[in-house]
Amino acid sequence: MTFFECETLGGKAKKFKWKYCEDEGLTIYRVFSKGSKHISIFSDNDLDNIIDFLKNKQELPLANSVDKMKNGTEKEGFGSFIYDKINADTKFAQSASQLVAILISAGIIGYNGAKRNMIFYYKDSNWKIKLIKYTNLKTHHS
Repeated sequence: MTFFECETLGGKAKKFKWKYCEDEGLTIYRVFSKGSKHISIFSDNDLDNIIDFLKNKQELPLANSVDKMKNGTEKEGFGSFIYDKINADTKFAQSASQLVAILISAGIIGYNGAKRNMIFYYKDSNWKIKLIKYTNLKTHHS
């Protein structure tokens, strides 16, 4: 399966690659400035939990500061939820930046359009169907 290119939403937009496969989940591939690489894989169950969390909260910030997640002072948001509930690894939890970019591109969630202090909100949609449709669309247009 092909990896697609995307970039994060913040003021310092960073390129990354991703793919979604129903059998393997959502894979996010990042290369850091010093050349090291990191792969984060979100299972369908992980994505269900993340989307349900957003649905219950209605809106959330990104909240993925490495230092704040490590010492437990990060506010409630995407990154802190991933760190606390899915994988207590800061590199993994920081992939929240890439995850929200994918979910927005696929029309699964929305956000306030800001480069800083981003707020993400739930859009009443079936994430899996939308992500599969988006992946198929990207496959046929790449």
